[in-house]
Amino acid sequence: MSNPNWLQDYYSRLVEEYKISMERKDKVFDWSIGILFVAIVAYADLLSNTAPSIWRISLLVGLSCFIMRMFGNSCLAYGYLRKWRHLLDNIEGYWKWGKPSLADLNKEIGIYHHTKKMTKKSSYFVKSQLKVGFFLLFIVPFVLIAFEFITYTQDWKSWFLVVLLAGYYVYEGNLLKKIDAPIKKRKVIDTLKSLSPFIIGALLVVSFFALYFFSYNSGQLFVASHIRHNGEVVSNLASPEVQTQLKDYFPEKMNYTQLFIWQSTLMNYTQDREVHTDPLEILDYGKGACGEFSIVYVASCLANDIPARLLVTGYVIPGDVDHTWAEVNPSKDGETWIHIEPTDCAFGIQQGKSVHELKSFINNPSIHYNKGYKLVLAFEPTQDGEVIIMDRTETYSPL
Repeated sequence: MSNPNWLQDYYSRLVEEYKISMERKDKVFDWSIGILFVAIVAYADLLSNTAPSIWRISLLVGLSCFIMRMFGNSCLAYGYLRKWRHLLDNIEGYWKWGKPSLADLNKEIGIYHHTKKMTKKSSYFVKSQLKVGFFLLFIVPFVLIAFEFITYTQDWKSWFLVVLLAGYYVYEGNLLKKIDAPIKKRKVIDTLKSLSPFIIGALLVVSFFALYFFSYNSGQLFVASHIRHNGEVVSNLASPEVQTQLKDYFPEKMNYTQLFIWQSTLMNYTQDREVHTDPLEILDYGKGACGEFSIVYVASCLANDIPARLLVTGYVIPGDVDHTWAEVNPSKDGETWIHIEPTDCAFGIQQGKSVHELKSFINNPSIHYNKGYKLVLAFEPTQDGEVIIMDRTETYSPL
């Protein structure tokens, strides 16, 4: 059986496309489940704090819109998955049995690879993705919305959100119907695209109420939970118990730059790790990201009688960057605080760089200027066991 060189290359590309479609389909569903659980927890918190019903409905409407968008992506990914599998099967059949013929194989490639045509009607993909679990994902927010309307008196704003949700579902539903529509027959989709301002308006409304949710009962969710968490982390790393055990790592006192070298021999950088916040546990684990490196660095500075504090940003502020670093005060004057990037410094040492070559990561706040941080907080432990919290946003994210 002849085996054109281009066919082998094309087959390899199809295998990669198949894997990408499979991964995309799985990730979309996993994301949907994850967001669903997060939304349920947030809903329960709003319910327990007797927040206005409109806030809970806004959360559920936003969740429903997200699930519908993910559902559309999942259907599309599955459609391409079936398409690539169809072409792979045809190529394998040609190689094994000579069926289809090379001419027919070229025809199949022309039909499916270079057009939007799918191997099945869009209804097939919709039904298949509903069966794999999306049906249950859709049911949960709808049941909770129904509960809100049955249990609490609603005004026009709640009904307005529901109408917007229904409009968004109609919009997405019509797009799903036309997954495999030829380009010449996509007039309906072009018409639906004209409804985009209404969709954007719905998202703005949901976002508006989401702002109330994030500010509810705490000023900002960052202030309510993230500050408390980091305060506990810093209080622990500065505790006498932890400091006593850390001092055993240092037969002699080290300065704040020597600690880069020390840390580089004990830890490796990775995002794929178990998250620890206790410096002793982190050292035992031997790896971490910026949070773990900064926690160990601040704790080790304190163990060497160098005043140090932990700086954090991001996590829950929309659009903000998730990062952690440190500041040290070697002069112990309480005023001259030096910016330190423990992760980059330790990694640089591992790459064979000298401390002098790491100057861009030492006392150089300007490396953060283009990050657009909304809030940067410093957590400084005191000798009496308290933690002082300071706003350092102006230093690292000047207007």
